[in-house]
Amino acid sequence: MGLVRVTWGKVTTDRRVVAALLALAALAAVLGWSGTREGGSSRSATIPSVVGERYASARARLEALGVHVVRLDQFSSGPAGAVLSQDTPSGALAHSGEAVALTVSKGAAGNAMPELAGAPVRVARAKLKALQFAVLTFTVVSDAPAGTVVSSFPARGSVLRYGDQARLNVSGGIPATISALGGPVHVPRLTGSSEGRAQARLRAVGLTPDLFYVQSARVAGLVVRQTVAASSSAPLGTLVGLAVSLGPGGSAETPVPYVVGRTAASGTNLLRSTGFRVRVVPQHPAARTAARTVLDEQPMGGTKAPAHAVVTIVIAA
Repeated sequence: MGLVRVTWGKVTTDRRVVAALLALAALAAVLGWSGTREGGSSRSATIPSVVGERYASARARLEALGVHVVRLDQFSSGPAGAVLSQDTPSGALAHSGEAVALTVSKGAAGNAMPELAGAPVRVARAKLKALQFAVLTFTVVSDAPAGTVVSSFPARGSVLRYGDQARLNVSGGIPATISALGGPVHVPRLTGSSEGRAQARLRAVGLTPDLFYVQSARVAGLVVRQTVAASSSAPLGTLVGLAVSLGPGGSAETPVPYVVGRTAASGTNLLRSTGFRVRVVPQHPAARTAARTVLDEQPMGGTKAPAHAVVTIVIAA
């Protein structure tokens, strides 16, 4: 096969020489591109790990490599200003001008509990979630419109940290069995009663018990203090705190699962699997609710109770 001659201006050569020259040119271009990336504005760099560093230091390190840093803030238990994570892993190559996102701690949330009484439950939940609080909702007897917040805990103005739990007591209306009582009602004297009897007495007059445990020399399980004075008047559904004795040397270290919204069977199984005993109290809610749904629990989910304590769940009858 003869040589094919190609003429470029006054230079004449054959196809094999042209191919070789093109290959050399391509190689030179590659080498030149790489050199530009090493020393010019379009260089590439290996991204280091900056997790745990202060943001200012991490940003300076990355920008020195030619990358653009994007800051994303979030509440966390880590120190404010510390880098929590980076979207480009350490060891990865990034080209000049590319963005690396750093998630930076805003520290623990120190937001105050807002006023929520009277707000629709969906609005109240949205406000609390925006403040980075965990929301636990309980349905209680109340003469307030069904679906509105009757009260919340902690009290308005209390400062909560990131992830702390906020309780919403939401009106379920007044069951027919209680509406005949009218209101307000007289708060019974409960100190010295067993926690089970105290709860039953409160529910019988349309009030809502709220158990919590305290160190006391009294026999475990007895109510040693109530937060609403005996013989005082209170609107239907009022939350009455019951301080229950742990007994000498007792402790409350077992987390209570949050079972509100589950079926009675599901909630009971979960509580028993954690080691608790279960007391079931049926209630006829004024608002339409699926039968056998857990409306409330005491002590409330998210708190701690003694191992093998009795947890009362209120279910829709």
